[in-house]
Amino acid sequence: MTHTLERVSVSVAGVPYTLAPTEHAEQIKTAVMDAVRAGGGFVELDLDNGIQLSVLITATSQVTVGVETADLDSDNADGESTGHWYPYTDPPFLR
Repeated sequence: MTHTLERVSVSVAGVPYTLAPTEHAEQIKTAVMDAVRAGGGFVELDLDNGIQLSVLITATSQVTVGVETADLDSDNADGESTGHWYPYTDPPFLR
């Protein structure tokens, strides 16, 4: 039986960040859209290296959320990438 792990990354204004395994793409997209609808606000992201990043999101923010599925096996607890990357690109009004 093969186990998988989703790795989520975010790019803000072209700067990529790898997120902690506890972060989920749908929650991030919801937080970004909520901040835009509120006229702007901070979105908190937990990075893979333990740093918490606060990103100010406005209607002009450029945000991309990517999800990569990694196969886990007993020899490699960190997983091995399947090579599939599924980005979520911000709506046109965020550009």
